[in-house]
Amino acid sequence: MFRLRTESHHDEPDEKDFETAPEAIDYAVRWFLEGYANDTIDNDGRARARADVPRLRAALQAGQEFTCDKFNERISVIPAPES
Repeated sequence: MFRLRTESHHDEPDEKDFETAPEAIDYAVRWFLEGYANDTIDNDGRARARADVPRLRAALQAGQEFTCDKFNERISVIPAPES
């Protein structure tokens, strides 16, 4: 199991568990793009979000935290604690 953790400046941290890391990473990418779409009216902002996706995916695949400075968000995928 892997845990996706998202934190932003305007929400409480959120965690969601997935069976595999690739599932968690794919969900994180969708979450990131949807957040940009909701918070950004212009196409330039959406283009910047799409441009950040390779960096986001690479960081999460390497087990690192991804930070989006524009919205002060942090995203990570870590092994979920055993219950």
